[in-house]
Amino acid sequence: MLENKSTFHESNFCLLIFDPMTKQATLQLSLEKVNHRMKELEVLLDELHASMEDETKSSAGDKHETARAMVQLEQEKLSKQLNEFVHMKGILTQINPTVKHLQVGMGSLVETSEGWYFLSVGLGQLLVDDKRVFALNPQAPIGLQLKGKKEGDEVAFGGRKMIVLSVC
Repeated sequence: MLENKSTFHESNFCLLIFDPMTKQATLQLSLEKVNHRMKELEVLLDELHASMEDETKSSAGDKHETARAMVQLEQEKLSKQLNEFVHMKGILTQINPTVKHLQVGMGSLVETSEGWYFLSVGLGQLLVDDKRVFALNPQAPIGLQLKGKKEGDEVAFGGRKMIVLSVC
């Protein structure tokens, strides 16, 4: 049994460089970032709702209607952003961090010669275990280039070539 574990670790470069819990930590940090942004948006929406109620009580005329229309536009914009983050959270909750991917796909943690990528939702750079990990949507240009690749495959992106070193 020990021999099999050793062979597993040797053939699974990702686990040697990146602690197995790091994929879990990357997913957890992504969820925390999404939840934090959702709370911020909810607070802003509540504040706008309160300010609209105050405007209704104290104003009348064209200025009032203009201010009200601007507040409604801002509420619509923030509501749209909140819905996008709710959607992102739904995607993240469907990712199983214990699954080992043989090729790059949704939920993969990928090490390349240019850095680490987490194919999930577009959150940008995360700092996980002192490593920069870019959380990106699989439909983003680099996500499309990485999709379906395996360890050792080469990817050309932005005029540069990078090698897929590991897929978790």
